[in-house]
Amino acid sequence: MSIIRGIGKGLMEAVEDIRPRALVEGGIEQIQAMYAEDRENDQVKLANTLATSEVLLSDAAKEISKINQRTKLYNRVAQNHGDDVANYLANNKVFAMYDNTNAAEASIYKDIENQALDAKRQLAFMSDEDIAAISNPYLADTKTALYAQKDNILASLNSLENIPDKTGAVALRIADVDRTFAPLVDAQTTGVGLKTVPFSTGMTNVARQQNVYADYTTATKLGIDPTDAAQMSQYGFNPISQNDLVRLSGSYDNLQLIPTLQMVFQDEFTNEINSALYNENISTADVITKYVGMFNDLVSNPNTTNQTSITLMEIAG
Repeated sequence: MSIIRGIGKGLMEAVEDIRPRALVEGGIEQIQAMYAEDRENDQVKLANTLATSEVLLSDAAKEISKINQRTKLYNRVAQNHGDDVANYLANNKVFAMYDNTNAAEASIYKDIENQALDAKRQLAFMSDEDIAAISNPYLADTKTALYAQKDNILASLNSLENIPDKTGAVALRIADVDRTFAPLVDAQTTGVGLKTVPFSTGMTNVARQQNVYADYTTATKLGIDPTDAAQMSQYGFNPISQNDLVRLSGSYDNLQLIPTLQMVFQDEFTNEINSALYNENISTADVITKYVGMFNDLVSNPNTTNQTSITLMEIAG
């Protein structure tokens, strides 16, 4: 019994040595240490989130600037030439070519105008199905990705709402997000596939000749009358005046032979015509007249044996 009594007395003395105050003070210190660590982690999270959002917003601002520039050009082409033309150029990434250019706006518009005129000639030979395939809303996927990025940035910033922010940096950054994405514009279609517009009054004589020739050759390939307004407008072309056609070819008889000259002399004729079209000192009418003479010589001399005469016989056959 004395042994048991001795053990009990020892246990009670040990318990008495653990004072309630020591328990409380030890717990508070531990909790304070935990809070201090949490506060430190919160501030690290705050700093990291703000730094990351700053980089993401900077990248988004650059992307939005590019999108707006492209969309501005898209809307201009759609308004002037029709949705199909704008979609064709967009599908061929033409608008993206001007992302980092230092060219003057007037120069860009002039270049885009030429691209639009050529696009109509390409569209003339495309099926309705092919045209429909390139008619998706312009840059829709890119904008969707950007808006998703915006949502992610805001979600990260909003997750900081319970962290003390004495400087108000989070609220300012949220305002930056709204300000960064506010200028993002949308493509504006017109509901009209092709529009017929006259050549620009500022177009040079050389450029006019180039377009007259291109429209004429396109019309003949389509089997339509290049002087007929109704037929030409179906493809977004202006009818070509008799004066323009005679100025181009030298005479009405020469004009009728252009498709034949293209088939008989092929690249030789095409290359020389193109040189004349881009050179004010060379007349397309003179080039065509020369090849008409060459063609007449071939017709009058059937014994000539060369590739050109073989082509001529194939056409005649």
